[in-house]
Amino acid sequence: MEALANARAVTGADYLVLISGQDYPVRDLARWEQQVVDSGADALLDPLGDLAADWRFRWYMVPVPRPRHAGGYRAVRHLAWRLGRRTGRVLQVLPRFVEGDRRWLVGVPRLRPRPPAGLRVTKCSQWMTLSARAVDVALARDAREPALRAFFATVRISDESYLQSLLHDDASLAVRYSATTGRIIDPGSASPHLLDAAAVRAVALASDAPFVRKLARDDDAARAA
Repeated sequence: MEALANARAVTGADYLVLISGQDYPVRDLARWEQQVVDSGADALLDPLGDLAADWRFRWYMVPVPRPRHAGGYRAVRHLAWRLGRRTGRVLQVLPRFVEGDRRWLVGVPRLRPRPPAGLRVTKCSQWMTLSARAVDVALARDAREPALRAFFATVRISDESYLQSLLHDDASLAVRYSATTGRIIDPGSASPHLLDAAAVRAVALASDAPFVRKLARDDDAARAA
């Protein structure tokens, strides 16, 4: 939310586009921008599948520095993962299977699983296109109702649900479903894989999104595409 507030204050732009440093444009952006304006949309969101445990549980990021030996740590991590599969209703344990990252996500059921003010949780990609009005509406509610931010601070992957839920909950905003960035996600993976030149072209053909992701930094794929 701070990034949106800063971008709004610094640019004064009519629309803000949230993308990552690994996104690459594959459309005529001037034409796409005019299409967004003509559509009258305040928000272009890309919906994702909702997992109730993401918000019905209260999540903590827990560092696990021991065992120090890599082999011992991997064994403990595997046991924790198996434990989490057995205790999922009362305890969620999600070790991060990333080399060098010893943080685990641990979730416990909330006493009150619903967000304050009856807000409905809506899960969408964090990469989106917003009108200045949509940004102002979301920032105003964020400032007005701090209990909402406190709730979503302990939601799993809150950057895919907090702002998106605020936008969906305001009837004055025209929210439409349209991807800002296209990607390829392999079955069983939570993240899109890096694209080569052929994949960039394939994603561009399969999606109307103005950007594609992910491209490695300083990758030749973008230039080749």
